[in-house]
Amino acid sequence: QNVSRNVPGLDESGWELICERVKKMGIDKFRVMLLPEWLEPENDNDDSAAIDWSSLTPDSLEMQSLYKLLDLAEEADIEVTLVLWGVSKTASLAANGYDSKSYFMGEGNDSPNWIVGASGAMIDEYVENFSAYIQLLVNQKGYTCIAEVTPGNEPDWSWQINGQSLGDFNAYLEMCLKLDARFKADGIRDKVAFNLVDTTYDRNEQWLQLGADNLEGIADVMNTHTYNFGYQTPNSTVRAWERNNAAISKSIGAAHFVGEFGSNLCVGSTRQTDIDDYERGVYLVRMMNNFFNGGACGMSYWTLNDYYINKKANYEQMMQLGLFRSAKDEYKSETNYRQLTDFQVRDQYYAYSLMSRYVPVGADVYPMEINDELTAGTAFEKDGKTVYSIANGGGTSHKFSVVRGAGEFEYYLYREGSLPEGDELISASQTISVKDGCLSFEVPAHTVVLLRQK
Repeated sequence: QNVSRNVPGLDESGWELICERVKKMGIDKFRVMLLPEWLEPENDNDDSAAIDWSSLTPDSLEMQSLYKLLDLAEEADIEVTLVLWGVSKTASLAANGYDSKSYFMGEGNDSPNWIVGASGAMIDEYVENFSAYIQLLVNQKGYTCIAEVTPGNEPDWSWQINGQSLGDFNAYLEMCLKLDARFKADGIRDKVAFNLVDTTYDRNEQWLQLGADNLEGIADVMNTHTYNFGYQTPNSTVRAWERNNAAISKSIGAAHFVGEFGSNLCVGSTRQTDIDDYERGVYLVRMMNNFFNGGACGMSYWTLNDYYINKKANYEQMMQLGLFRSAKDEYKSETNYRQLTDFQVRDQYYAYSLMSRYVPVGADVYPMEINDELTAGTAFEKDGKTVYSIANGGGTSHKFSVVRGAGEFEYYLYREGSLPEGDELISASQTISVKDGCLSFEVPAHTVVLLRQK
């Protein structure tokens, strides 16, 4: 939420640039952060069973920013997962008086994190708040793009209760059960799917299994975040991890989604040292292919662009993991500031965009068996057309001959030194025809190749 920061570039022209970029990328899904205080900075009343709509703030700057994002999703046919991040201990909003004000849902919770879990009567306040969001956005404003809700970001560590330093699954479970009951009582449960668990890699198997044991019939999707795989992590390790996730989820009829991912070169939660490296683009697509090959129904990268979470955040707290940067003036302390431009793209943007543009939603997924633990390939088929995605993270070029029927394929190459400028995306460099029953092509070392059937 950059709405509270008075920086040149964070204006209507900047927003229009982002909108056009998103449309070019062909993004299919947004995972969107919400905080309870954007809509309810003060407790609406003492009765969590009855919403006092006159006490809410649907016109706050934060809510106006949310509407603009949802308007973009509606226009571009993008599905949205709304994540009510948790309970803030202090509210930091654009409105005067909320620079750092104690927030009622978090009062009395002395756990160490800035975002914590709800317990006791505050669980009822939290589920009331999420219900109010959905009633406002879906019933009153008529947004049709909202497909899923996720209560609590990474609750395995963040759903902290009364001094705990890790998440409390029992408290999280109580909240999920109450959320399901509240949405049913308010007539909105059938309007959104529940995307639950949202666990980190560290406690992934434990929390997914707890979810399977306790949330059958409530969890439509379960998801995991990972920043634990590196450039030398073998494909087999990543696939095995995702196969286990998908199997646990499938045991209760739920799909598994990778809600966040990035490299393991983390410096705290807001930086990864490889963020500007060309090779990161190859890495991201290799991970995506492995997740699909392991049975994931999809994945979302965190984040689209660099941003500040709240008004009081300092530069070190700025989330700098975006596919592209924020406005130039946000980076005045950087040594390369003068060389930057507003919303400058990183190399990974071009690689990720190949996947978002050309991998069709709902495609059948066929893993490609490649005898190289650093080269991952996936075939996607839908409506009689095939897309091949191959990411070669190793040092050896590979030649492929795929046995298949007739057809012509556009060949797209993500390669260092030959990337487009600015917002332009990678275009097909050649068309390859099937000859003698084989589609033959090369994937150079440290590149991504995508072939799209015409």
